[in-house]
Amino acid sequence: MRSSKHMHHSNEVMTSHFQEKIAIFDHTMQSGMVSSNSSFKTMTKDHVIETNTHVPKLGVMLVGLGGNNGSTMVAGIMANKKRLSWETK
Repeated sequence: MRSSKHMHHSNEVMTSHFQEKIAIFDHTMQSGMVSSNSSFKTMTKDHVIETNTHVPKLGVMLVGLGGNNGSTMVAGIMANKKRLSWETK
């Protein structure tokens, strides 16, 4: 992974620094034309974006769980998660 003067990373987080440049034109109208006392300003906003490098567990959303196959699958997943087993065969 690369680092630059605007991006730094560690094992836990990647940090990026971004500068947003904005131009603002303030004007008034006189007789259908822009007046001579209009102003033009530039502004800069600094942003810091942090992203965790740890990948979370991935979930799955299924459509149509109302049938036999869907409910059996969900029951199996829940049983495995709770480590359930049958006492007899």
